[in-house]
Amino acid sequence: MSTGLVPLFAVTVCATPEMGKAEIEAFLMSLVSKRNISSLTHRQALSALLFLYGKVLGADFPWLEEIGRPREVTRLPVTLSQDEVARIFQHMDGEFLLIAQLLYGTGLRILGAMRLRVKDVNFKGNTIIVREATVTRIVRTCCRPR
Repeated sequence: MSTGLVPLFAVTVCATPEMGKAEIEAFLMSLVSKRNISSLTHRQALSALLFLYGKVLGADFPWLEEIGRPREVTRLPVTLSQDEVARIFQHMDGEFLLIAQLLYGTGLRILGAMRLRVKDVNFKGNTIIVREATVTRIVRTCCRPR
């Protein structure tokens, strides 16, 4: 358990030395509702309780394994449509437009685009040489003429 949760749990255990399933579930749910902890912290707290009761106190509570674990929320990445990207590009000009188009069209990272030099772009071979701190890689692009 993280250092902030240890004193809180110690106070709870002292208040009810022989906690049952309902009390432990209530403690974990109070962490979620009052402290707004993540599901990862919830799992960590539950694992710490399993260790405390099973290994340290030597208590055999088979129901402790059955306490629900929260599921991670799967989030889909937010992507823009081609029309939305085109509208964003309409509000840009100069080197900002060029960098934004490079980032969008080639998948470069910002630092890679900022370090890009003229000699790193090969229009005949449709390649861009990206020099990063650890490795130099070649990005193949579809450079179409305007």
